Amino acid sequence: MDELLTTQELAERLKVSQRTVDRMVQAERLPFVRVAGRGNGHRRFIWDDVVRVLRDNNDQELDCGDRRDG
Repeated sequence: MDELLTTQELAERLKVSQRTVDRMVQAERLPFVRVAGRGNGHRRFIWDDVVRVLRDNNDQELDCGDRRDG
């Protein structure tokens, strides 16, 4: 079963603020799902998906930084 985390729980695991998590979501850098709740529902994060996306993004940044001309 996938582990669903709240924004606060994810922020604690990543050792960042909740605001940082919100900014990453707004920049479409973190995947999330919506669960039942008021309005549009509550955002939840699947831990394995978050880790995968962050690793992939980190690998892409490293690849771009290693390129040299000539």
